[in-house]
Amino acid sequence: YVRHSEAHWRERLGALAERMSRMALIGEVKVLAEGEEAPKGTLRSVVNAESLIFIEVSGVDLSAEITKMKKKVVSAEKMVKAYEEKMAAPGYEERVPASVREMNSQKHEAAKMELRELHKSVANIQEAIGS
Repeated sequence: YVRHSEAHWRERLGALAERMSRMALIGEVKVLAEGEEAPKGTLRSVVNAESLIFIEVSGVDLSAEITKMKKKVVSAEKMVKAYEEKMAAPGYEERVPASVREMNSQKHEAAKMELRELHKSVANIQEAIGS
């Protein structure tokens, strides 16, 4: 299962789903609609700020996966904090060109979105393993 926040990419992924399935030898690939609930018995994995994949996990040891996801959370938290510190620096508004401030703002929002999705993924794994 895959979910993308942009309609254009959902459409493109839908058109490529069968080909991805054959190439990856993974069975059916289904593109989820925006806002559609995560399928039962799956774990979410964050690809980027716009895209998630959901992997079926019956009979899988998830301890290594949760360790990996927690490391990604720490990394994402550092990224968010770095943008916040950069944008809060004295004289930032005066010294940094508007185009760079806008780019930093967009990257900051994307990093925050990715962090939220990573937190959801960790919670999803913890729920699956009952911790």
